[in-house]
Amino acid sequence: MTVQNAIDEADRLRPNDFTQVQKVRWLSDLDGLIFREVILTHCDAPLTDYSGHSELTDELLVPFPDEGLYPLFLVMEYDLHNGEAGKYNNSSAAFLSAYQTYANAYNRTHFPVSDGRLRF
Repeated sequence: MTVQNAIDEADRLRPNDFTQVQKVRWLSDLDGLIFREVILTHCDAPLTDYSGHSELTDELLVPFPDEGLYPLFLVMEYDLHNGEAGKYNNSSAAFLSAYQTYANAYNRTHFPVSDGRLRF
């Protein structure tokens, strides 16, 4: 899924007035978290560093079938920044469930760093 695909899907789910720049920043922040918390904790982690997204055509880190977590994350951010507490509680629960499903699948299919040292 590209940055633009995630933004388009989230905007269909929850129309909003946030800027494209802010949405790209939120997605970059999420991918930075995924890179650090999930990917770097495994032996096959790439040797390059994650530096964020700058183009709408950039591919996001989480592949199919778990890529749906990106629109859920953006909807959660919309709700948070709009002060919609009830909606935020629901959207954060949906996002966190999708994120945990992805992290669990990644952990099952990749060999963890076993010496206790992470590659930060």
